[in-house]
Amino acid sequence: MEEGVRHSGVEHVWPASLARDPNPPLLYLDQFHWVGLAKAAAGNGTATYRSLLALLHAATTSEALVVPLSSANYMELGGIASHRQRSEVAAVMADLSSFAVLPARPAVIQLEVEALLDSLVGPREESLQPIPLIGRGWRHAFGVDPSEPLAKSTRDVLQPLRVLRPMPDQEFDIEVASADDWAELTMLAGPASDDELADLQQHGYVQYTAQRGQEKRAEQEQWLTDYMKSGPDARWRRGRLRDLVAARYMKFEAGQAVVLGLAERGVSAEALPNSREGIRGLIDAMPSADVHVSIQVAMHRNAESVWKRNDFFDLDALAVAVPYCDAIATERHRANDLRMQKCTSRFRSEVLSSLSELVAFVEKAVQS
Repeated sequence: MEEGVRHSGVEHVWPASLARDPNPPLLYLDQFHWVGLAKAAAGNGTATYRSLLALLHAATTSEALVVPLSSANYMELGGIASHRQRSEVAAVMADLSSFAVLPARPAVIQLEVEALLDSLVGPREESLQPIPLIGRGWRHAFGVDPSEPLAKSTRDVLQPLRVLRPMPDQEFDIEVASADDWAELTMLAGPASDDELADLQQHGYVQYTAQRGQEKRAEQEQWLTDYMKSGPDARWRRGRLRDLVAARYMKFEAGQAVVLGLAERGVSAEALPNSREGIRGLIDAMPSADVHVSIQVAMHRNAESVWKRNDFFDLDALAVAVPYCDAIATERHRANDLRMQKCTSRFRSEVLSSLSELVAFVEKAVQS
């Protein structure tokens, strides 16, 4: 293996707080599958998507599968201009996921960095609060701090109303569940008007801001692609491209978590490996970092790649889904990127690149 070109072969270091029971399996769907399912639900989809919709409904209601969402699903859905179309997709998402969501990627990065530092220099004095792999709703998807006002639960919001309208606990629980589902669906589907947008933004709606952030990240990667097109710097594309991409990942994605983690342990960066192989292994040991860097490397291999914000929605979603879910249904070119970079051999997840593969996977889950 040529150094700096492929994964170094180090073992992954897994955060204990993201471990989970293998049953039921987790199936992550890329956004285009949700759009196809929504069309099927509206009576406009293909026969295959109509069959898939029925299978997924059977699989999720019987708890043979969990189909979680990610923050990328929320943000990509927010990019659809039509509120009607957003609402149709959101309704199917809500039905099949029951608002089960994967954790925010920054939270995953922090937990992976902490697990890595634990293995290298020892644990910090006060451990971070663990987070579950699967949580409920937009707060978990976007990593809302529990101490912030936005983290206030629907139950807490409605509790004062019991003074005005007393009700038995069981009736109140039903009211809370109904209001919580409505709030989650509203945050997923997004605003129907400018007035509703302003109200949702006060309660944490971040889609438009997040989309601009992804555009800036795409501009950074486009700069690197153009930088390596010609001249002496073109050698990076032919040589140690993974090293270059990994260094940028450390700078832009994981660096702050590493600095804070070292400070909490009272040690400096000198405590970390300083050889080329050791530094390479830091990124390769973190599961989500491995996937993120691998897909970026695959894209940068093509000198004509044009980076778009949707590439980073894909990157961020797959960086969590590939290591932590059992199956991922994604676009064929993304599946090819993962296979070319050997991610499919380093992780136990199954990558489904065609609709027929997805249908077969769900059928097997329903029958088992």
